[in-house]
Amino acid sequence: MAEDDPANGSETAIPVTDPGPQRHAGRRPLPSDLPRERVVIPAPAQCPCCGSARLTKLGESITETLEVIPRRFRVIQTVREKFSCRDCETITQPPAPFHPLVRGRAGPHLLASVLVGKFAVHQPLNRQAAAFAREGIALDTSTLAAWFGYSRDRRGEHPATHLDGWSGIVQADAYAGYNALAKPGRQPAPATLAGCWAHARRGLFRLAELGRAPLAVEAVHRIDCLFKVERTINGVVPQQRAALRQQFSAPIVENLMEWMHDSCSRMSGKSPTPDSATRFPKVMLS
Repeated sequence: MAEDDPANGSETAIPVTDPGPQRHAGRRPLPSDLPRERVVIPAPAQCPCCGSARLTKLGESITETLEVIPRRFRVIQTVREKFSCRDCETITQPPAPFHPLVRGRAGPHLLASVLVGKFAVHQPLNRQAAAFAREGIALDTSTLAAWFGYSRDRRGEHPATHLDGWSGIVQADAYAGYNALAKPGRQPAPATLAGCWAHARRGLFRLAELGRAPLAVEAVHRIDCLFKVERTINGVVPQQRAALRQQFSAPIVENLMEWMHDSCSRMSGKSPTPDSATRFPKVMLS
């Protein structure tokens, strides 16, 4: 049986599919959570056609333009009033507020901006210094470099050196190199190690993505309840934030730990879920 060949004079019908009209996806709307600034163009006082002043509004057309507001620098003056007692002549003054840098003048938001620019955006410090200079702020590269401590590895001696003479709350992962900071007898006092829920959630989230670990999915949902509380209380003063955590977050953590301990005790030792659950931090909710 001969095949269809143009040389033999035969033709093969090729079906043609009508693609139809092309559909354009269109523009994506601008994020609805961004603040809107309404600028109204003044309406004409008279009809441009006949000059009549009897105009009736029929509606309006809105054109949205995405704009950026340049960052603004400001100097915050913290005033500590000093008083003298007329009876005993004792002079009193409120204590100085906490500052990230001893005798430094850089606020926490400025420090965070420099660190994000350096390590997240990969913008060298000399370029950041040049950007500050264009905005009228004189900050040398050497000054920016001295605002944070750096070590090439994660050996425990580095946290001890960086935080020598300091005591407080250290929030980090469960790396053993930080344990020396919390040892009894450390001067001026043992540090309090506060774990990171993002690290605890990470391993469980990876298992949940695979869709084969219902326990991991449930654990991620329970941890997300904590994140929801944090988003709600974000920006609240520290004392009130601590009270709200005790009220809302502490019961969530207690129930989560009990549920996780009970669930993992009934699982096979070969399952990766219990191993991920051991990364749960000892969160301090005081």
